Amino acid sequence: MEHIMIYKISGNQRLIWKFYKTDDNKWRWYCHEKNGYLLSQSDNAYNSQLLCIENAKKQGYSDESVLPLFLHISYIQEKGWKWYQCYGCGYIVKQASVFFPTYQACIIDAEQECIGILVQLSEKT
Repeated sequence: MEHIMIYKISGNQRLIWKFYKTDDNKWRWYCHEKNGYLLSQSDNAYNSQLLCIENAKKQGYSDESVLPLFLHISYIQEKGWKWYQCYGCGYIVKQASVFFPTYQACIIDAEQECIGILVQLSEKT
């Protein structure tokens, strides 16, 4: 069985969409929450992956292949600076494990620790 995993972020909830090819060369899909709770699945098997994806779109799937990640820098009074890498919806992918005494120290750590894709910088105070 061939599996293609595609993730979609929906609000603050992370939905996992899976597309797979069955033993009889048909395509099916299902969508579940991060905790494994099944939300929906294809009611038919499809001859092509494209037809399967078109059916999933009717149930809310989006085929945007790359979701933008943002780097948020926050200052917490009496604690210091901290960075968070997250999707636009607020789902945090990675964050600093400590607070930093200066903004510059926080930025240097973020540059070393953030997931290796293009990051857009924005500040939150």
